[in-house]
Amino acid sequence: MKEYILHLLYKDKGLTFDEILKKTNLQRDDLLQAIFNLTNENKVHYIDLSLSKCSICKICNKNFFVKGG
Repeated sequence: MKEYILHLLYKDKGLTFDEILKKTNLQRDDLLQAIFNLTNENKVHYIDLSLSKCSICKICNKNFFVKGG
């Protein structure tokens, strides 16, 4: 699934969490884990687009993109 997420990000040059969620049909927790793993592997980066602070992780308000993409 990580490869598919990377493919989506290369193709669309940045997606929100909800857009990736719709395209992958994963459960929210599974997608969070996959994105965190890709971020830890230094393959995926994000830009914080939130206007207000979230009390948990703010992952839903980020725009994801592939390093070097």
